[in-house]
Amino acid sequence: NYSGVNFEVAAKRLYTYNSDAKLIYLLRDPFERLYSEWAMCLRNFEMRVPSDNPAVEWAKYGFSTWMEKLWHSGLIKPLFYGSIINCYLKYFSQDSLHVTTLEALSTSFNQEIGKILDFVEVESSTINLLSPTKSNARTNLVGTFARLAPFMETGLLAKLPNARRAAYGLRREWFLRSLEASRPCMDPCMGSQLKQLLVDDFRDCHINLDKYVSQFANIGKHF
Repeated sequence: NYSGVNFEVAAKRLYTYNSDAKLIYLLRDPFERLYSEWAMCLRNFEMRVPSDNPAVEWAKYGFSTWMEKLWHSGLIKPLFYGSIINCYLKYFSQDSLHVTTLEALSTSFNQEIGKILDFVEVESSTINLLSPTKSNARTNLVGTFARLAPFMETGLLAKLPNARRAAYGLRREWFLRSLEASRPCMDPCMGSQLKQLLVDDFRDCHINLDKYVSQFANIGKHF
């Protein structure tokens, strides 16, 4: 959320709150991030999860239309990591920022966590590092259960004490966590244009992102 569409506001507010803060910025392959976000929006739409995010409603039209609407609405800004980092560097020094990637955490978990602990000056020997496990794998239960979501979240039950919290807990435990949707294809013209914009943005960053971008498996070979 701190690198979402309102990252300019977030950076200033963080600095105002604590100018000595240490920031950890986790990057992800931008195209993989797009696919994941679309799948999440589609899942939330299918589950009737209450949301004021227009991207959830757009997801039902398919990935290409969703992507086009995302682009023209400006909601694609969180992909431009270079611009976001530059914005934070207006307030914080480079020594206050640690950058890593989801790809690095997936392939070298202990090593990357060790770097993070060093950055925040925590002795790694005092922490028992466990192997990471995915926590969102669930059976696809879209259908009857999903149709109960609006009644549980916003219906009469929600007016009862703690009912909304209980309904949310039930939905998290029993409802769909991973929507089985085939991997979408991006329009080649839009994809090539986005790729070039991203590469230019990464190069304009005040810190060198080359070693991070090299961990992205798809940025160089989608198109």
